[in-house]
Amino acid sequence: MHYDKITWLKSMAMKLDVPDEKHNIDVETCEAMKKLYSAGMSYREISNIIQNVTKSGVAYHVKGNCTHSRSNSLCYSECGWIRVHARNGMSTKALADKYDVCAGTIRKHLKGECNHEDGILPLTEDEMLDRKSSLANYRE
Repeated sequence: MHYDKITWLKSMAMKLDVPDEKHNIDVETCEAMKKLYSAGMSYREISNIIQNVTKSGVAYHVKGNCTHSRSNSLCYSECGWIRVHARNGMSTKALADKYDVCAGTIRKHLKGECNHEDGILPLTEDEMLDRKSSLANYRE
């Protein structure tokens, strides 16, 4: 990569001032961090030039674990199907992969923390606890 491009990326990153409350990073900052990392910068170097972003926050986004890399929405029918699949034993990770959303989105729909009222009831607290305990010892 050319030195001028790296200099430009660093100057772009220095202009960003984003709070890192549980990795509350906007899409622009996420993409900038990925570009800086691709340009050869370490997580620490990136966290030093982008204000209020921790080293672990940088790693989280650069590795693609953030929701910027995935959609956060499910349609009405998908919401119902994830509840059916979950009750049939499909793991949260498998559901997230199947529907190309993050695990947090899956959990919100499973619990009914969405606007979908499709006749397939959300999982109860007991069902959520059972899923958590039964999957704790299971690795896909």
